[in-house]
Amino acid sequence: MKFKTVKPGNYDDYWVCIGWVDKCLEVAKEKGIECYVTISADKPERKITEPQFNAMHVWLRMVAKALNEAGFSRHLDVIGANVDFDEEHLKEDYWKPLMGALKEDAKSTKEQSTDLAQRVYMELTRFWGEKGVEVPEWPSNR
Repeated sequence: MKFKTVKPGNYDDYWVCIGWVDKCLEVAKEKGIECYVTISADKPERKITEPQFNAMHVWLRMVAKALNEAGFSRHLDVIGANVDFDEEHLKEDYWKPLMGALKEDAKSTKEQSTDLAQRVYMELTRFWGEKGVEVPEWPSNR
């Protein structure tokens, strides 16, 4: 007997799953074997879109500007100097590590889910807010 994973995408798919489960149980009973079935109602993760990815970079630039204006800087141990924040270092030093901490298998900002991007944004907003920096809202084209 072959097993397959079914992830329902809409309400009608649940009825297909129920029909498949009934068939699985019927075949298992005929063959005298046990059948275990798990049905998940979890929504599939939506990958971040190109406009959302671009908005993330716009937001990181705006945050870098806000941090620099608030008097924050990054320390470079190699040369012992403080330098301004910028988009790429915020992404590499803050966004990606937090993204990985929130979801272990998250590797790429382009491949992150929309839910994960929202969580990272909220956590970084809270983090910088606790340091007294009011970071800008997420940019929108609306």
